[in-house]
Amino acid sequence: MAQLGLRYGVVTVVDHDPSWLLVGSEYAAEVAALLDGLAAGVEHIGSTSVPGLAAKPVIDLAVRQAPGVPFASVRDVLTEAGYIYRGDAGPDGGQVFVAESEAWVRVVHLHVVAADDPQWSRYLAVRDRLRADPAAVARYSALKRELAVRYAADRRGYTSAKTEFMRDLLA
Repeated sequence: MAQLGLRYGVVTVVDHDPSWLLVGSEYAAEVAALLDGLAAGVEHIGSTSVPGLAAKPVIDLAVRQAPGVPFASVRDVLTEAGYIYRGDAGPDGGQVFVAESEAWVRVVHLHVVAADDPQWSRYLAVRDRLRADPAAVARYSALKRELAVRYAADRRGYTSAKTEFMRDLLA
């Protein structure tokens, strides 16, 4: 089993664990089954979904709401299943839920976006571009390691410092 879990507020980047791909697929399938009829798609995204990419040991999932489904319906099903609702992360993060292995130790970040939200396409574009570009994976891994040292206790700073790389990746 993959080493998963990161205490809230801490930034640690580790070598890619190939089992993350299986674990991410299992979580995505579980969420898709939970949200049957409420979601138009559930995907494993983020660094753990890219072979060879250094990452924080947390699985990121994206959920695309089905058209016409109110967010409250999705929220209710996920919270009943044990996901913790953490609020609206804005246009780049969607409605965020977490799954924890113990209090404040996150193993899954789940991002719910509306059916017509362009963020869904950006999530998939970043993942797919990195999966197809080993040179970008190497550059991004190096950047993430450098930023993890600089922002070890500043998760927002770490995320913000990656913005330019992500913008260039999608250009």
